[in-house]
Order: sequence, then C-alpha cells, then structure tokens
Amino acid sequence: MIPRDIRAEYAEAILHYLVQKDGTSCNHCGKKLRFIHEASPDHITPVSLGGENKLENFRLSCRKCNRFRGKRKKSV
Repeated sequence: MIPRDIRAEYAEAILHYLVQKDGTSCNHCGKKLRFIHEASPDHITPVSLGGENKLENFRLSCRKCNRFRGKRKKSV
C-alpha cells in the first residue's frame, strides 16, 4: 500500500498535468474550475474495468461529476 502523503502528492502532480493538457474546465459538464481543490483526476476507463493508472487514462473532472460517474465508462 502506498502511504497517503505520497498518494496526495501524486494526485496533485496529476492535476497540474491535466490542467496543462485539458485546460481548467471539467471534461464532463464544462464547469470552469477556478481552484485546484475543485478538480479531480478522473480515470477515462476505470481501473475496475481494466483501465490503468497511466497519465493517458486520466482527464480533468470536477469532483461532483467524478463522484456521479463512478465506475461507468461513458461520460455523464
């Protein structure tokens, strides 16, 4: 198991990468994310459905859309 503090740093680094790649809007609802804490790295293909924890499998999402989407593969 990866220690929580390392996972937090990893998630923050992914968010910064996604903001550079995708801009500052949620890929599902289009909401403009003004603060990094409003964003969530979202797996395009969930790990539970065979997706990997690779940068190519992440996109920027607002926390609300990421929670709603859950393990579904399609966008909201």
